[in-house]
Amino acid sequence: MRAPAPRYAANDGVIDAARAALGLWLIDAREHVGEVALVVDRANLVPAMIALRDTKGLEYQQLMEIAGVDYPERDERFEVVYCLLSLTRNHRLHVHVSTDEDKPVPSVTGLWPVAGWLEREVYDLYGVLFSGNSDLRRILTDYGFRGHPLRKDFPLTGYTELRYSEEEKRVVYEPVKLAQDFRNFDFQSPWEGAEYVLPGDEKGSQPQGKGAQTPASADAVKKADAAPDKTVAANAPETKTTESPKQTGAGEPHPGNKAEGKPQDPDVVPGKGGGQNQ
Repeated sequence: MRAPAPRYAANDGVIDAARAALGLWLIDAREHVGEVALVVDRANLVPAMIALRDTKGLEYQQLMEIAGVDYPERDERFEVVYCLLSLTRNHRLHVHVSTDEDKPVPSVTGLWPVAGWLEREVYDLYGVLFSGNSDLRRILTDYGFRGHPLRKDFPLTGYTELRYSEEEKRVVYEPVKLAQDFRNFDFQSPWEGAEYVLPGDEKGSQPQGKGAQTPASADAVKKADAAPDKTVAANAPETKTTESPKQTGAGEPHPGNKAEGKPQDPDVVPGKGGGQNQ
């Protein structure tokens, strides 16, 4: 039996209803790949969220997620994306707000307490500030961590590394030390193959010995492919072979299995109607 409600509601009329409810707070509205996205003025984010939550016909009661996006080429490089869900209408909506490293975004913890953790995550990973969040601390990185990992200008190796020191018997923080030289990848398709030679690739040009996984010399491979020599030395020991069953004892009855070795009166009592021993 199929559920009476659709899997999700259509987007028909959502943008028009949002424009009527938000007015000048709405900067842009678009529908892309089946999703509706509203770009809202940062200073009026809280009243815009209240309108989206309480306006009849919209009724986005739940805040499902807050995501961050980094566009380094923009003046306001960060976008904070709020994912809203309407339980009564079975519809989802995205609200976008732009900011930079210094301008804080108004917190929506007064509308949805769950936003406290979500805003902390965006702050930790992107460095976006939220005004009105009373507990804006890091939530994923360690104490004393410098930088924000998901910024596109953040080095992939980080600045400091954490490890347990056997000498000091405690956790220590040290500047990052790479175990090997950094390799410059050219992002070439693996099907085309790289033009440069990496250390160890020269082993692939050598032939492999039969049954061996280590490189063998060309002479060793040539000898392995050659036909075996059938000449036998004069004083070589005779190879033990069997040419007939008599040499192996095959077909000879066991001494204890001969007729004269069996008892005259076996202790097997026949059953009624005969049995397998009859």
